[in-house]
Amino acid sequence: MTATGWCLAHAKPSGVETWKHGTFRPADLGDLARWFARVLTEEKPDLVVVEEPIQAIMLYGKKGLMTHPSGGGFVTPNAAQTVLWKIEGLLVAICALADITVLMASPSTWRAVVLGDGKLPGAVAKTRARQTCVHLGIAIRSVDEAEACCIAVYGLGTIEFRHAVGNVIHGRVGKDGSEN
Repeated sequence: MTATGWCLAHAKPSGVETWKHGTFRPADLGDLARWFARVLTEEKPDLVVVEEPIQAIMLYGKKGLMTHPSGGGFVTPNAAQTVLWKIEGLLVAICALADITVLMASPSTWRAVVLGDGKLPGAVAKTRARQTCVHLGIAIRSVDEAEACCIAVYGLGTIEFRHAVGNVIHGRVGKDGSEN
C-alpha cells in the first residue's frame, strides 16, 4: 500500500508504441481509487492487468493471550496481506464501472513467462524484474515500477490482450454502439 507501481503500454500487433510508467504513493485506499479512476478515464485502456494477491493470508499467534476453549490459540492476520484483497476489490470494481476487462496475473505465472522462473524468491524476482527492464530499454526508477512493467509485458502476450486489440483493429462495435 505504500507504493504502487504502474505501467501503461500502448501497443498494436506490430509492437509497443509507447510506455508510460511510474510509482504512485497513495495516502490511503480512497486516494488510490481516485487516482486509478482518473488514469482509466484519461487513458481508456483496452485491458488492465493486475497482480493477483497471495491466496493464503498468514496468521500469527497472539502471545500472552488465553487459548481458545477448543484448544487453539488466538490468531491475527498479517495486515499487510489483508490490504491487498481490498486493493484488488477496489481495482476490479473501478474497471467494472468503466467497462474495462481485468486480467488477474498470479506472481508465479507472470514471473515464469517474463522472468523465466515462477518460483523465484521475492528479492531475486525483484532484481530480475529490474534487469529485464534494462534489457528491454525501459528506464525504471523503482522495483515496484519494474515489476509493473514486467506485468504489462506479460499482459501483452495474453489472449485477453489479443482479443482486446483485435476488436480495435477490426472495427468491432462496442457495447455502447460506438466503434472501438
